Amino acid sequence: MQIHVTKMVRRITYESSIEFHTGNLSIILGTWPHAFLESLARSSQENRMYRSVVERLRWALKLLALDKQWKRISAKTPAAISSEDLFDLFFTLEQRIEAMPWAPQTKSNTSSEFRKLICRYLHAEFGNVEIAKKVFFFPTRFTERNPRELISDLESKSEPPSPPSGALPHDSVEDLKNRLAALLGKDLKAIEAACISEIDLYKMQARKLIDLGQQPLTLDEQKLVKEILEQPDRENITQALRAAPGKIAFTLNMRHATSGLAFAGRPPFGLPSFCGVKQAYDYAMEFIPEPKIYKHSIYHFPFLANSVVLVSCLIALQIHTGWNASSVISLCIGDVAKKGERLVIQGYKSKSDDHTPAVVVSLSDHGAYEALNLLLARLSHLKRLNLVEPNATSLWLMPTSPNSKRKQSRIIAGVQAPRDWICRKYALPNFSFDQIRTQALALISMRKGGLEVARRLGGHCRAATTAHYLDHLILQRLNSAINLEFQKKLEASIVYASKNLEGHGQYPEGFLLYPVGDGSSCANPVNPPKSDWLVHGMCRASQCHSAEGCPNRRIVVNAERVEEIAATTFFYEKNWSRLLGGK
Repeated sequence: MQIHVTKMVRRITYESSIEFHTGNLSIILGTWPHAFLESLARSSQENRMYRSVVERLRWALKLLALDKQWKRISAKTPAAISSEDLFDLFFTLEQRIEAMPWAPQTKSNTSSEFRKLICRYLHAEFGNVEIAKKVFFFPTRFTERNPRELISDLESKSEPPSPPSGALPHDSVEDLKNRLAALLGKDLKAIEAACISEIDLYKMQARKLIDLGQQPLTLDEQKLVKEILEQPDRENITQALRAAPGKIAFTLNMRHATSGLAFAGRPPFGLPSFCGVKQAYDYAMEFIPEPKIYKHSIYHFPFLANSVVLVSCLIALQIHTGWNASSVISLCIGDVAKKGERLVIQGYKSKSDDHTPAVVVSLSDHGAYEALNLLLARLSHLKRLNLVEPNATSLWLMPTSPNSKRKQSRIIAGVQAPRDWICRKYALPNFSFDQIRTQALALISMRKGGLEVARRLGGHCRAATTAHYLDHLILQRLNSAINLEFQKKLEASIVYASKNLEGHGQYPEGFLLYPVGDGSSCANPVNPPKSDWLVHGMCRASQCHSAEGCPNRRIVVNAERVEEIAATTFFYEKNWSRLLGGK
């Protein structure tokens, strides 16, 4: 039984089908699971289902096929199925899913998608609204989601290491908010600076390679070039290039690549690809600082860059726009509008089949501006070198040889390894592309007008989505930092007046403490933080618990205090029932 599916990757739609072998799934003809799959197969002929949804359905059925409960419930006819049967089925499925080594989100999606498909089937095929409603409110165990991580939550690789966002020291809540916003901005700036550095390095290397290829040749070198180009056929030119010195091989090939006629039919514009590339590469690398250039792409590198540079462009645009990485990679030349020196871009959101909000990129947005112009120029070079289709529009296409059997150029993939390389080179936290969006929107919400501005820039339809996305995230960090700071202050205010390991007596400061009257003591009642707290030379003890508290306040913990706490605890443990009942 086949269900027709579709999948969109970088604005390219791929259509296929997924096969369900009912025998392997313990599904018998005439039962409700068989009718359920038949219904999906029929409807998918006209409206293809998303591949990810159908794949999760197949995972769920494979897990259920291993359980005895499934054999009992799956043997029923569509008319005989009850809400109790489905509840048992969902409970069994979630038990099976719980044991799988999947990510929490994958577990939740697999269970919820299965329930949704069952609800739609019961409602559409039988109009069974009551069962569908009951199934909808199934109490799933996959309700808790792990909190999103910020880049500022990750381990700092800087020296000295900075504290994570949930452990920022502060003097007040307002000070904490300012420090958190500064930390979010600082970490994003460090990543953007690394990307700009890579783009600038590439531009310098590209210029150096082009200039190196245009350098004048001596008379003897010109004579050798003439001999190579006057060879009678392609094979002889190939052999002559392989035997040529590095400077000659590099100069000929680089001028060939910059000519704009890279694939014409005769010399000097019909040079065989990559001939003499080893000695040409060794020669060129003597003049290039920090080489990160693959040998066989040296002639195209000045025009097409490499994966590290492209990922630097991706990150720089993500930081500026706050978009998902997939929306940035969806950018086509038609999504970029030039208005004077400014560029206006608008991406595509595959999850919601909608467009992102338009974003302005100006000269002052150095990283994003450089990245966008580099991508636009790169697409022009790809077309000039005949390495993509003449009507290609994506800014992220990878080069394809004109002789390749591949019908369509592919968009960049494998962006994780270049990102990891950038993190190692610049000692950055090992961040993900999702975290860039999260951190960028969190910073916008804290600095530029709150959640509403973040909602618009993030492209969320409802403020509640943004609130769940960011508000909880920021509050968690603030609460964590406040709690940690409170613990530090509490720890600093406690005097442990017990015998130490050497057997000496009480803590000497204990003799200088003055009781306040609330169980705590004062370390310096004649010298409070503010002089107007003094009455006849002594603090009036009225500000011990106000605002941030008094730094002179101490809590003495000695043997008597520990014994008192223990006795109180034991008393209530033994007598709570009698005290509650008033007996």
